[in-house]
Amino acid sequence: MLLYGCEVWSVRPVDKRSVDVAWNNSFRKIFNACWWESVKSLQFYCLCLPASLLVYQRRVVFWLKMLNSNNLALHALANCCKDSIIGTLEKYRVDRQLNLVSASEYLIKEYF
Repeated sequence: MLLYGCEVWSVRPVDKRSVDVAWNNSFRKIFNACWWESVKSLQFYCLCLPASLLVYQRRVVFWLKMLNSNNLALHALANCCKDSIIGTLEKYRVDRQLNLVSASEYLIKEYF
């Protein structure tokens, strides 16, 4: 529920921090950890990314689905957003040799 619709959020640093805090607090609650304990090891062993990375990962997957859609309007919108998605991929050092048009959702998630 926390990340519902995050594919279209305009993420400001303050929003990113708020989502990360809520995500981390949920891990603390689930695992009965104290508020001062880091949840990075819990997330690692649960194979979960921080919420801020999940937002960007889901945004790239959403864009990829729009790009590969048969709907011409969605395809045109995806082409308009291509530069920002490429910037996101470069920011997180996703392989530049990756062919985005034919990449699968699983492959994108693995790169993050």
